[in-house]
Amino acid sequence: MGVKFIGQFLLERGVITREQLLLATQLQEARNRPLGAYAVERGYLSLDQAEHINREQQVTDQRFGELAARLGLMNESQISDVLAMQKVNRIRIGEALVQLGALTAGAFEGHFRAFQEDQAIYQTGQVDLPADTPAPELVKTSIDLTEKLLLRVAGLLGKRGVPVPGAHQPDAELLSIRIAFSGSVTAQFAFSASRDVASAIARRVLGPELTLNDELIVDALKEFCNVVCGNICGKLSTPDAPLEIDPPEDGVGFATGEQRSLLVPLHMPDGRFELRFLFG
Repeated sequence: MGVKFIGQFLLERGVITREQLLLATQLQEARNRPLGAYAVERGYLSLDQAEHINREQQVTDQRFGELAARLGLMNESQISDVLAMQKVNRIRIGEALVQLGALTAGAFEGHFRAFQEDQAIYQTGQVDLPADTPAPELVKTSIDLTEKLLLRVAGLLGKRGVPVPGAHQPDAELLSIRIAFSGSVTAQFAFSASRDVASAIARRVLGPELTLNDELIVDALKEFCNVVCGNICGKLSTPDAPLEIDPPEDGVGFATGEQRSLLVPLHMPDGRFELRFLFG
């Protein structure tokens, strides 16, 4: 058993073919449009205004509708309208497979129950950490914000594996960036991503028109990690207990002496990334 997504699970069971999964994914992409697209379609926002909100989302932990309201670009009625449109049109992978005739609704429900049993150990919502994890609020906030901003910045949705305490050597193929916290907590946050994940982040951070190279991808990862950790400081800092960050650096740190560490693996259908924390 390992972390899987429903499409991968169905493929391994021989329930669907790769071609059927590809068609279902394409149908999802066509139907599951971002909120800004509906706002522009309705005439509530111009394309420039929607893109401005999307750029703002890359540096703050706020939803599209919240930012549109804060910026005075949409009212509550308009936001409710586009949210309803998005909900009506949204389609899950199972619904797409049924709609395309790859399997029946009843068959999918049976396979989905088996999938849930197989994947029950893996986290998708609340963050559960080992009982003796140092600075648990910092770790939980880091995981939550990383997942949210990955989805908002790069459209990447991951599935969280089981957090593992202790030192673990990172895969040499992963690109890694680390940022040190100081003040109320002394810790290090490290983000390691496979090249496809890193490239997806870079395209959104730097713009799709650029030709990516290793240096640009690393710079984009540093910017992404800086945004994540800046938002962490914003959430956890208080006047009596400030939290600050150092500039991002390449690579990950390793525990020495009395230091402790934690690995949080995250998986995607095409790629993976990891969060590592070093305490003390």
